[in-house]
Amino acid sequence: MYSYTAAEYWQWAYKVSPADLPAAEAMLAEVREYLPSLDDHERRNTEGLLAFLERQRR
Repeated sequence: MYSYTAAEYWQWAYKVSPADLPAAEAMLAEVREYLPSLDDHERRNTEGLLAFLERQRR
């Protein structure tokens, strides 16, 4: 749930409020830190979400 919220926040900040982007980036960094502790299914889903956000940056 946290990773989804972080992703939504990042997308909003990226498009609407650049001032909030550092906080959103920090949330995504936390998500990346927790990747190893997730089970395989959760990890694959979260990695896919992070990859999707990375593609949006381009």
